Amino acid sequence: MINSNHFELSRSCHLKQVVGYVGTVFIVFQPFEFLQKLPTNNSRMHDSLSSHQSTQTFTPPSLSTPSTNPSPQPSTTTRLFDLFVQDFETQFSQLTDECKSHLKREKLAVTSRYVLDFLFCYLIICPLDVLFWRGTWEYSKIFLKELVFGDECVYTNITCLVASLVAAISLHFAEDSIRLAAGRSGTVWHKVVTRLFNIGCGIIEIYMFKGVWDGIDCYTEAQSILAAALILAVGVGVLFSCGALRSVISVPMGIVLDVDGNLCHLEPYFEHKDDDTLVHKTRNVIVSTALEICVIFVWHGVWTLIDIGFHHFHYTHGPSAPISFLVGFFGGFLILLWQIPLLQFFNSKDVPNWSKSLMNLFFCLFAVFFAVNSFRGTWYIIDEIYLTESYVQSLTNGWMIATALMLMLSTSASLQPGIIHDPPNLQDGVTIAFHYFTFFHVQDVEYQDDCITPNLICLMGGFTMSFILQYFQHHIKYLAGHSKCIRFKLVARLYSVLIGISDIMYWKGIWDGIDCLSGTSPLVAVGTMVAGTLILTLFKTLKSTISAPLGIVLDTSSNCCQTATYFNNGESESLLLNIGDITLTLILEGFVVLFWHGIWTLIDSGSKYYAVGYTFSAWMSLLFGFIGAVLLCFVQFPIMNVHLSEGQGCAIKSTKWFLNFSFAFTGGVVTINSFRGVWYLADIYYLPDQYSLSLNHGWIISTLAIFVLSIGCSLHPGLLKIMASAAMASSCPSDFLAHLQGGALSSPPTSPPSNVDHALLPSFGLHPLEQAWCLWFYKEDRNANFQENLRYITNFQHVEGFWSLFNHLETPSNLPINTDYSLFKEDIQPMWEDELNRHGGRWIFVLKRHANHRALLDQLWMDFVLALIGEQDCLGTLGRLINGAVVSIRAKVYRIALWIGDASAEDAILRIGHFMKSILSAGGPHKLSFEVHADARKKKSSDAPRNLYVI
Repeated sequence: MINSNHFELSRSCHLKQVVGYVGTVFIVFQPFEFLQKLPTNNSRMHDSLSSHQSTQTFTPPSLSTPSTNPSPQPSTTTRLFDLFVQDFETQFSQLTDECKSHLKREKLAVTSRYVLDFLFCYLIICPLDVLFWRGTWEYSKIFLKELVFGDECVYTNITCLVASLVAAISLHFAEDSIRLAAGRSGTVWHKVVTRLFNIGCGIIEIYMFKGVWDGIDCYTEAQSILAAALILAVGVGVLFSCGALRSVISVPMGIVLDVDGNLCHLEPYFEHKDDDTLVHKTRNVIVSTALEICVIFVWHGVWTLIDIGFHHFHYTHGPSAPISFLVGFFGGFLILLWQIPLLQFFNSKDVPNWSKSLMNLFFCLFAVFFAVNSFRGTWYIIDEIYLTESYVQSLTNGWMIATALMLMLSTSASLQPGIIHDPPNLQDGVTIAFHYFTFFHVQDVEYQDDCITPNLICLMGGFTMSFILQYFQHHIKYLAGHSKCIRFKLVARLYSVLIGISDIMYWKGIWDGIDCLSGTSPLVAVGTMVAGTLILTLFKTLKSTISAPLGIVLDTSSNCCQTATYFNNGESESLLLNIGDITLTLILEGFVVLFWHGIWTLIDSGSKYYAVGYTFSAWMSLLFGFIGAVLLCFVQFPIMNVHLSEGQGCAIKSTKWFLNFSFAFTGGVVTINSFRGVWYLADIYYLPDQYSLSLNHGWIISTLAIFVLSIGCSLHPGLLKIMASAAMASSCPSDFLAHLQGGALSSPPTSPPSNVDHALLPSFGLHPLEQAWCLWFYKEDRNANFQENLRYITNFQHVEGFWSLFNHLETPSNLPINTDYSLFKEDIQPMWEDELNRHGGRWIFVLKRHANHRALLDQLWMDFVLALIGEQDCLGTLGRLINGAVVSIRAKVYRIALWIGDASAEDAILRIGHFMKSILSAGGPHKLSFEVHADARKKKSSDAPRNLYVI
């Protein structure tokens, strides 16, 4: 939110203000208000110490009796911490004595943040850096090799190397001019110029790496141990002799922050001065570039030797990637611990310099080995799991996400760290610069402005809670039991509250973190809004910006304990796929926060610019949101008709895409206005003089109302994708089609329309079915039991959801032998053991397996399914006896079965059987037989059951 004279609430108030929205708007995070009350320093301790010291009177010792108590020596821990702070000053800037005293009093907190920095570098910054490198590297290969030079690797590598060298040398000479052109630090123009400079330097660095790296592979054998060892030795020897071996330690072994000393500054080998002569600058540039090439030699040699080692043990890139990453991660932790005693070692005056240089050599070799392993493992893991079906999309999306997040996290300077000097001269420090949260904490202590810590806690806590809940959501749903029991309802509601709270924490950490780091400038708001819009549009998830009150998610059994992820891999057996899916989902949710933050801040800025009062602005937002929701409700129907049109041309597709985008973007803006209006009006009118009481009452009332109305799942709608479904099937009977379309069309289409996008519409615009249905898939595996062979696919409860599923689904005739499709009512599993099937039976229709019957089978199955889900018009009250249907593909026959829940209702069973026969009449004169499930279990016995009914 924004600070202004017209908005009287301070930022600290906005950081924690939340109020209940009766109905479905949101749930408050009062339990986390305590985060705002965390002390920024140990003020109580400091005050008590000061008061205690002020009451003491100093009495000098007697001259005749000198004191025999020597002054206490600092402990080893204190000495090491002092060296750590001194090393921090070497890497960044001098700290005041008061700041250092404060840090010394909270050594544990600073150390904990440094360990957290290590995890942050490995688990967040390393994947982002790899995504940026991977996208730039592979795109250069696609452009130069495949589009320009073909298979001429020599020309490709020479072009990369020459272009990068020319660009790097030019930037070295022009960095002072660029820094002057960027203007005053802190301005928007300065941030734009410096960040573009960092990205440009990163791209140049990657091109230089590629030119040298692929050039080596082109001229030598890629898997030659001798060549790799020789190149490694050359790189290490030159860097060690020049005292710059530390330059090989890169991400994830430390990061470079976007602070003033690192912006528009290429770290050269010799110290850079403004009055340097052209000769000195040229020498500096040449030496620095040569040392960067030696860094490439070291990385290439280590990477190649690792590849050779895995190849020797018959590990390909895929299986070796997790091993490599784990080696790098745990090795990095050892490096983290190793460097602490190194502080004392390198600062000792009793240790000769040659010992320090030798220790630094071993330290750097181990560190680069672990860093390369981490980088290599992350790269190959991304190759294996990230958008594998579209390589170009994987490169593009990854590059854009990495760039946006690194800019947002202020770590873009890590793309080009430059030359780092070795100890023992201590010019660039001893410890590895993992500093991220540590740096911001020190800055908060230095300037007495701690806005990072509570937001960081919220961000990390919300992300972790959301990840855990989404990862175990299917296990939680399984443990909750049957959807009709009390335990399921309690577990489902508790899950909704917990994941709602975790989402709010995640949102708060990002939202207030942006306000803390970048302020509430309209230009920053435009940047966050544009970044969110671009990424969400690229991933076809812009509809995720729409939430309550523009649509709700009901507490049905299919929605409870389940959050929609990007790939919906929640039940996948692949651990990496599950982790990648949830991580990508949370990252995209972060871009939803960016979109909301940008729009909200722009609305606040507009109100401030036009001097609109706080109350009037809130009412206008609420009115705009309400009118916009009404208009969208009516506009969605002509939009649906456009999407049902049959055109295939570029103009038609562009129109449909534009309608998708416009509807989702407008829906997001309308939702934000409604949310903003209710939020501010609650601040004004709902117990304004008792803020804590307002939060408590609002939280309790909204939570109870949400549970009573069964809309708790609206607290975590998940990721909503805008998808273009294929055509409607033209083979459906017209009476069922008219029912399923719910009046959306005046007459059934005579040919399949294209690109139907029903997912565009809010939930209150969909056409509900009488029942929610679940689709299951069975594939026989003799090494597994029936339940292990049975897979749940998805569910639907609206007409649009049915068509979106079945128009993408493989037809039964194309399934392999010994497989089944099962379509059952929600809460009923397609197995005899289910309580609702135990006392029932099934009607069976058998069609001889023949090439001429493939199309017939697909038509019969579609007609049968349409009759099944349209049971209100076709079966009346008999529909309640039907549990589901199964189509089975066997070696000699096709089989369609209709499962009945009660085998004792003879009259109803016969009526359902005749109805089924009329639906399947296109298959010719065939017999239908009914068997009871209890008898079917005895088929292996000598007294095989007979069919109870035959028609």
